[in-house]
Amino acid sequence: MLLNFSSIEVGGGNDLAKGEKKRNGSNKHKETEADSNILKIAEIEKRQKADQTIGERVAEYVAAFCGSMAFVYLHVAWFGT
Repeated sequence: MLLNFSSIEVGGGNDLAKGEKKRNGSNKHKETEADSNILKIAEIEKRQKADQTIGERVAEYVAAFCGSMAFVYLHVAWFGT
């Protein structure tokens, strides 16, 4: 699946790298910017999850089961130690 990030604006940039002096409110600005970016990432993941094909959903389920303790117990019961 190809992702299109062209419509998503992500804030960023290192103010200090641009030669700007650190201001007292810069930490608050960075927290707000970080929160905004986290929300954008969550939205991307939500859209990506909604656009999954049946094959991708089955693969995700199989991978989740293989990584569970239920799989370990089933494996031990089936094959022994």
